[in-house]
Amino acid sequence: MEELNRNAKELWRIQREVEEEVKKAKEAGKEFDEEATKWLEKVKKISGNMKDKRDGKVETNMIVHNMKEWFSSNNQSKSNSSQDVLEVKTLVDEGKSVLTVCFPVDSTGIEDVWRAGFVKFNSRRFEYNRIMEGLRDEEVGLIGTCGMGGMGKTKLVEEIGMNAKKLEILFDHVVIATVSQEVDIRNIQGIFADMLNLTFKKNTESGRAYELREKLEKESKILVILDDVWEKINMESIGVPVYSNHKGCKIILTTRREEVCDDMGCSLIVRLGKIDDNEAMGLFIKSAELIYKIPGELIKSTKKIVKECAGLPLAIVTVGRALRGRSPDEFEDAALKLSNSSYVDIQDADKDVYACLKLSYDYLREKDVQNCLLLCSLYPEDSMIMVEELVRYSYGLWLFEKVESVDEARQKIIKSVEILEKASLLSQHKPLDPDPFLEQHCVKMHDVVRDVALWIAKKEYGPFIVVNSFKELKKKMSENAFAVSLTSPYYYNGESSPEPEEVCFPATLKLVRLHLKSKKWPGQLFK
Repeated sequence: MEELNRNAKELWRIQREVEEEVKKAKEAGKEFDEEATKWLEKVKKISGNMKDKRDGKVETNMIVHNMKEWFSSNNQSKSNSSQDVLEVKTLVDEGKSVLTVCFPVDSTGIEDVWRAGFVKFNSRRFEYNRIMEGLRDEEVGLIGTCGMGGMGKTKLVEEIGMNAKKLEILFDHVVIATVSQEVDIRNIQGIFADMLNLTFKKNTESGRAYELREKLEKESKILVILDDVWEKINMESIGVPVYSNHKGCKIILTTRREEVCDDMGCSLIVRLGKIDDNEAMGLFIKSAELIYKIPGELIKSTKKIVKECAGLPLAIVTVGRALRGRSPDEFEDAALKLSNSSYVDIQDADKDVYACLKLSYDYLREKDVQNCLLLCSLYPEDSMIMVEELVRYSYGLWLFEKVESVDEARQKIIKSVEILEKASLLSQHKPLDPDPFLEQHCVKMHDVVRDVALWIAKKEYGPFIVVNSFKELKKKMSENAFAVSLTSPYYYNGESSPEPEEVCFPATLKLVRLHLKSKKWPGQLFK
């Protein structure tokens, strides 16, 4: 009965959406597929009176009762609960198909998946609507959005946050911070403070948490988004009040691990799956610039490629970009490589996206461009990457052949970054506080692209060690490390940390990148 109840609610929601689309089409004088009308008639026969006449709310018991009556009379036998569930679920699936086929999103409106904007896939309407309904529901305080890397979780919640504030005016403020695998509490606090124009008076993590909590509790309606959460985190340690203590503060978190949502006590969990086959094909056609029509000689290989992308928007876009202007033979070769890819050191859930991004990397062709991408992976997740820093690293490492000066290296890097941006492997980024005396060209790297780049770098050169503390550096140092990146605050609870112990660097090490938030130099580090 509980499953029938849940499906009945979803069926009612889809019915509302289809009715709204039909109304819009009629008002605009547009034609639409008659399958939409037929589906609505079928649903109305089953659901009967779906609204409580007293207050206009869904009367679930009435829906279920009417549905069971309809099934019983049509089957001319005692209603079977499992059969009822199956038939209602079939209607739900048909409704989703009606929305996708009869009222498709204009393909010319599709933007880059994680770069320029949000992709409005019809197959994502349901997840979008569930989260929006959760934000309106006074009983829901913490919403978890889970799904594989590259599914578009971040863009979805960013779009929801923007619309919840600007269109529906559910919140006065929306703040977002990336948590990532290496949790940096101070950094998260700093991001929220910048967004709320809060200047911390205290320097300890606990002191800053208290000030941030005070600020958030003064806001009557605020949405906090924590992106890319890998394990249970203590909201109070950051300074984010829990919903039971402040009803005006709601939280959305995104994660690749559903168990994180359970551990965090999410009152609503929304699972983000792959996009449907038609949308996947449309996105690939646009990304590969096939002018919305697949040439006859590419049909077979294109279908194979899209299938191998497994409905992952990030994979579809990067592979599509990699194959722009390629020959039919190269399309066939790409399809073969994807189908034959086998990575024993990658978790099963990630193999599809790794194979697709590795193909995009291989199709960059130029070693200079590939090396530029690998250099970008040295920056912590979600970091701003300054192109000028890439120039210095590449020149110092002599990554480019026949480059005799820093200016020549700069031109190489600028060209490489442009190619990577066009390939959707990097995205342009505008600093929050740009240097007025220096025109900063900055980029960012998607966390999944970064994961794959670090994996490739390890195979081709040796491990790239990226850490945010001296203690972690000593722990993770590898005997064949090629590069080290250390971003350290060099303080602990507001006080300078003790001098770090000496770290043994291997002979294979070619680059050490230090980004220290302290004027005190760790003298023993290089002894």
